[in-house]
Amino acid sequence: RHIANKKDFGAMADPVVCDDGFTYDRPTIEQHFRSRIEQEEERQRQEEGGEQSTDNAACCGARREIRLTGPRTNEIVSDRLLPNRNLDQQIVELIEGGHPDLTEEDIEDWKERREQKRENDRIRREEEQRARERQEERAREGERYEHIRREEAAEAAARDTASATKRSYKE
Repeated sequence: RHIANKKDFGAMADPVVCDDGFTYDRPTIEQHFRSRIEQEEERQRQEEGGEQSTDNAACCGARREIRLTGPRTNEIVSDRLLPNRNLDQQIVELIEGGHPDLTEEDIEDWKERREQKRENDRIRREEEQRARERQEERAREGERYEHIRREEAAEAAARDTASATKRSYKE
């Protein structure tokens, strides 16, 4: 049940390491994750349509967390994938060196997938940048809210002090 056979392994366009310690081609492991999510969501839908559950989460429509697993180990893993730069460089050298087991078709296919990888990397960087900007904006909004809250608290304290002072003069 391994995701990559020897030929695919040698021509990965975007090798990444998963939490299980194995290296996969990014599109392949991402497809594995999507399939796992779809299977688990379908299973949860079927459970919801079945017998009445006494579980509050099930009756209220809450979904259980979907746990991803590595395809080789079946261990629970995160969706965090790290580039395997060492293997990536070895593959580039293999392709550029004209390995005898690779046909022109293999090389052209790899180059197309490599170009797609570059585009996906660009898109991923842009999405990460937008996410960082949104997070920074939320932090600034939080700081503004906290500043306003402190000002309002200080004004309320000043009013209370002034009111207390007026009362003490009247007495």
